[in-house]
Amino acid sequence: MWPLLLCSIATWAILFERIWMQRNLGNGSLELTSEVQKHLEGGSREKALEACIRSDLPIARVMEDVLRKGMESRASIEVLQKRINRGKTELNVAYRRYIWILGTIGSATPFLGLFGTVVGILRAFKHIAETGDTGFSVVAGGISEALVATAAGIIVAVISVAFYNFLQVKATRLAVESRLHLDAFLESWMHAQVKS
Repeated sequence: MWPLLLCSIATWAILFERIWMQRNLGNGSLELTSEVQKHLEGGSREKALEACIRSDLPIARVMEDVLRKGMESRASIEVLQKRINRGKTELNVAYRRYIWILGTIGSATPFLGLFGTVVGILRAFKHIAETGDTGFSVVAGGISEALVATAAGIIVAVISVAFYNFLQVKATRLAVESRLHLDAFLESWMHAQVKS
C-alpha cells in the first residue's frame, strides 16, 4: 500500500503543478501576441521587446529571442524562422513536462495492487500452513486485505489516467495556440521589415 500511496501523492502533486504552471497561458499568450503585433506594426520594435521582457510567459522568451536576434544582426527571415521553430518545440516540451509520469503511474499501479493481492493471499496460506487451521474464517482476513490493495491500485490508476488524458489535451491545445501566436508574430515582424 505504501507504493500506491506515494503514486497517489505524485499524481496529485503533478496535477496541481501543471495546472499552476499552465494557468492563464492561453489568454496571456493571446494578449501578449496582440500587444507585440501592435508595437511591431506601429514601427516600435523596442516597445515590442519591452513587452516581452515584462512578461513571465514562456512564449515571451521565444519572442524576445527572435526580436533581439532580428534587431541586433538584421538576421534573415530563414534564421528567424528557425529560431521560431526551435521555440515551438521548446514550448511543446515545457507544456508536457511531467505528464509522462502520470501515464507510467496509470499503467503500473494496477500491477502494484495485484502484487499486494498476491502477497496477502500468500500470507493467508502461510497462516494456514503454520497453524493447521482451515476454513474461510482463517483466510478471510488475509484475502480481504489483499483485495483492498487491488482496489487501491485500480483507483489510483483510473485517477492517473484521467489526469494524464486531461493534461495531454490541454498541452496539445496550448502548443497549437503557441504555434499560431508565433506565426502571427513572425508575420508582423516581416510586415514591419517591409515597411522599414
